[in-house]
Amino acid sequence: MKLSVLYNLTRMWSGSLLFLFTQVILVSSLAPNDSCGWNITLETDAVSYVTTAGYPMEYPPSQHCTWVVTAPQPDNKIRIIFNPFFDLEDTDCNHDYVEVYDGGDELSPRMGKFCGRVAPPMIISSGSQLLIKFVTDDENNGAGFSIKLKSFKSTSQCSRNFTDPQGVITTPLFPKKYPNNLNCTFMILAPETSEIVLEFDSFDMEGDPLLLPGPKCQYDWLDIWDGLPEAGLHLGRYCGETSPGQVIAYSGILSMTVTTDHAITKEGFSANYTIHERSLPSGPKYEDKCRVNINLEIGRGNYLTSAGYPMTYPPSHECVWVLTAPEPHQKILINFNPFFDLEDTDCSHDYVEVYNGGDELSPSMGKFCGKVAPPLMTSSGNQLLIKFVTDNENHGGGFSVQYEVFKTAPQCSRNFTDPQGVIETPGFPEKYPNNLNCTFMILASNTSEIEVEFKSFDMEGNPLLQPGPRCPYDWLDIWDGLPAVSLHVGRYCGQELPHRVISYTGILSMTITTDHAITKEGFSANYTIRERSLPSGHEMKLWFHL
Repeated sequence: MKLSVLYNLTRMWSGSLLFLFTQVILVSSLAPNDSCGWNITLETDAVSYVTTAGYPMEYPPSQHCTWVVTAPQPDNKIRIIFNPFFDLEDTDCNHDYVEVYDGGDELSPRMGKFCGRVAPPMIISSGSQLLIKFVTDDENNGAGFSIKLKSFKSTSQCSRNFTDPQGVITTPLFPKKYPNNLNCTFMILAPETSEIVLEFDSFDMEGDPLLLPGPKCQYDWLDIWDGLPEAGLHLGRYCGETSPGQVIAYSGILSMTVTTDHAITKEGFSANYTIHERSLPSGPKYEDKCRVNINLEIGRGNYLTSAGYPMTYPPSHECVWVLTAPEPHQKILINFNPFFDLEDTDCSHDYVEVYNGGDELSPSMGKFCGKVAPPLMTSSGNQLLIKFVTDNENHGGGFSVQYEVFKTAPQCSRNFTDPQGVIETPGFPEKYPNNLNCTFMILASNTSEIEVEFKSFDMEGNPLLQPGPRCPYDWLDIWDGLPAVSLHVGRYCGQELPHRVISYTGILSMTITTDHAITKEGFSANYTIRERSLPSGHEMKLWFHL
């Protein structure tokens, strides 16, 4: 499979593509029961993964794999989420497919049989076991799949939908402490032409101990999405006493998921929401609701979406967005959300087209439809035009695209294939340059493991107690596989030394992003490639050391 196809699925969900998480990955009690399957006993509050061999490259032929997943307690349920990059041969699911059963054997009710290039939806068991079965034939292989597994126990039926024009949303028992083991989803539902404004009055959820390494919000947290949970734009994850402040959703759906563990509890939060019609400023820049001129700002990314995304877009639409960078010498970078769904009929009915300039006389950079998101695109000048056309039938979920001014910087991207080596930020140990956008990729066989050990780390961090996303200025992202496609190991900034990282896919990617202001020393890390050896006939544990 060409790498360009893999890059068709890129980050949004705030970055994000939807379930690339910075968690310790633990697969415990692996008792092999065939060539590529085993029994998995989940651990409380731990996240585990199942992936096809070689993912995100091609899986081998003639596979028959079965994973039996068991929650730690009989009253627990299991939630599985497929990585948006999903690629199995698509022939009515007769040749290559994955099946999920609601129990510990194939006599249990089947929850779905999946193939093709559209990832299955989130699946929750009714009991404490799930069975995942993966079958391939001897030809036409794809890139496979990766699944995140987690058990949960909800002590309170706290999920709720809100449709009133305004209201208040609080954690259960607020202002008293919320319960342990919550897994709640709050959804505010409004017409697709509305905007939803959410304002937090109070916020206190268990946060991370000061200077403790690891992912942000490890114990209790609130996730906010502009759209459906795990599918819309991820607006942020929040914990501690840092309030999200004001949040605005434009898709007609605002989702909040509350997760708490079995230990410390806090007061929680209270937030007011208001639904009102979206209004566009009048004047020459705005011709109608979906025909807009957008002037970009340096250092700030933003999004445009089809109406109703990720639900159904309206019929008989023709929308044009003209994006303009502040300076004539600047370029524009656009990045489509992996969830992309337009009617697929040779792009003659519903399609999105991108032009390399400010009008439709400019060169076309591509005309796209179907269910595979367009690749990352960069303009040659300071303007891009995005055109969206629909007919009067057969609608899909639409698209969302992130746009920003392209950061020009030294050509620092590089691939590493030697058995061992050193990876450093440009100029190390001197300060790295501004406006970096570098990708380092360590490439090995898919039977190898790649180990990275950091010796020094210092990148501009988030000022103490400043609200907003983690690492808003300079950061390092690490991926087990291709960047923005595979498992997201973590995002790092400040002086927190990343722990040892081990990749099992044969590819480890590191992306470096710096802004136009403060610079630091950067980092130095040693890497080693070695053949992976798995003990046979024994219980074993595979770890990401984060």
